[in-house]
Amino acid sequence: MKNKKAVTLSLIVVCIVALGSAVWWKKNSGEGTELLAGQALGGKGENKSKPVNVNTIIAQQRDYAVRLTANGVVTSLNVVEVRPQISSVIEKVHIKEGQFVRAGDLLFTLDHRTESSNLAKADAQLSKELATLAELQRQATRSRELFDKKFQSQSVLDSSQAALQAQQAVVDAAKASVVAAKVNLTYSKIVAPASGRTGLINVFAGSLVQPSSAGAALVTITQMDPIAIT
Repeated sequence: MKNKKAVTLSLIVVCIVALGSAVWWKKNSGEGTELLAGQALGGKGENKSKPVNVNTIIAQQRDYAVRLTANGVVTSLNVVEVRPQISSVIEKVHIKEGQFVRAGDLLFTLDHRTESSNLAKADAQLSKELATLAELQRQATRSRELFDKKFQSQSVLDSSQAALQAQQAVVDAAKASVVAAKVNLTYSKIVAPASGRTGLINVFAGSLVQPSSAGAALVTITQMDPIAIT
């Protein structure tokens, strides 16, 4: 009887220990699984990791500037030689060597007294010829009236008309002379024909210049934009 009680008691103890171990294992196993799941998924684990800041930007399509460094030779596309169009004396130089100028800028002023005098003469001659033309027009009109009244012959009328036409041609020539004199006067102011940088200035105030391509230019202007690179 004693042996049976001892065996029974031993079995009860073993069952209690086994049951307690199973409960403990189940409890700890569940917490570990939950902790691992929380750490892996960023969920409810006790030691979950902190959030990480991530910078974002919207993707765009645009041109990308490609820069290339290489050796080359810079060459101007246009070099202009500035020369006078009339014979005269340099009155004033308005630029310096190496100065950047724009098209139309004043470069040199020439002595224009001769050109101004020629223009005044041309204007006076035109006024004289216009006065003569007006007188011949009155004579032609009078001749026509007398011819219509049979007081003057056809030959006289024809002569007055011919004189009027000849004088009209003289007036046209005088007008052309005035235009030419004005053009020559504008040549006394030499302006930049193009934009660029000035080179060596070969004349000074008081220098005599002539419209010739044989000698050196007054100055050269080198175009800077656009420019060629080879």
